[in-house]
Amino acid sequence: MLVHKFKPRRHIKASLLTCFALGLIVHSAWLPCKAWLSQQLINYSWHQSQGTAKQITPWPWADTHPVAKMVIARLNKELIILQGVDPTTLAFSAGAMHQYSRLALNKPFVIAGHKDSHFSFLQDLQMKDIISLTDKEGKNQLYQVEHMEIIDSEEQALKIIEQDPNLVLITCYPFNPLESGGSLRYVITAKLIS
Repeated sequence: MLVHKFKPRRHIKASLLTCFALGLIVHSAWLPCKAWLSQQLINYSWHQSQGTAKQITPWPWADTHPVAKMVIARLNKELIILQGVDPTTLAFSAGAMHQYSRLALNKPFVIAGHKDSHFSFLQDLQMKDIISLTDKEGKNQLYQVEHMEIIDSEEQALKIIEQDPNLVLITCYPFNPLESGGSLRYVITAKLIS
């Protein structure tokens, strides 16, 4: 009679290897899933806040809320703009500077974002491109790109003219660096046209 010998070590190794592989798969899928879910929640909070004075946060513990929607038709790009430019906010979307986050005919609207995520499309913007900005009350303003510059934030301060109703977009520069960090900023100024 042939007796099958059970080799537990081989099964344990196979089980451990399978668990390790599954762990790697889950770990690698976590960030893309989290990014996708956060964008869905931001879009949902934007739609919920339409026509209301309420500040609806994307998730209960968020310390930010949607303030505007930016559309660039030529690039087929839409982006919900959050309130604030702190690192937590910028991890999820571009953010509007608190003192410059309302659509007005006599004040600028200033938005900052990361060059390698939400504001990576800024490298594709061209002079004369039209940018639409809509706030949650439904007010819409159109801007046309009129100036692009690179400044060194250690050598010169960003000049924001208080009574100028321009749209100012800011991100780090260059877009595809060999190393991260640096003091260069890419600044796009778009003139209010309506």
